[in-house]
Amino acid sequence: MTVHRIEAPDWTVGHELRAIVWDDETGEATGDHEYAPTLARALAGPTPLVQDRTPWPRYRLEDPAHDPADFLALILVIGRLGVPYPERIQLPESLRGVEPTPSLPDDTPPGAVN
Repeated sequence: MTVHRIEAPDWTVGHELRAIVWDDETGEATGDHEYAPTLARALAGPTPLVQDRTPWPRYRLEDPAHDPADFLALILVIGRLGVPYPERIQLPESLRGVEPTPSLPDDTPPGAVN
């Protein structure tokens, strides 16, 4: 298991890079990035984590606290980490090449992913 340090632009400090630190063993997130507390609450919540309340792509994340693909979907896609400068996100070597969990098919009806 690994502790991963992600640097991403934080809009609250003029898009300066700030850290999110994810421990994939404990399933906890910390850091000085504005999004870190929100992420920590999401990881501490029930699983599967279902994002199914908007017209945007929907996700069913089975274990975002421990699974790298689910975690990346949570921060990069659902959390929109790095907007508006996604190219400035600095993933650690341990997460490079990991593909985020894909969204559900477009024809999945709302409420069908619980």
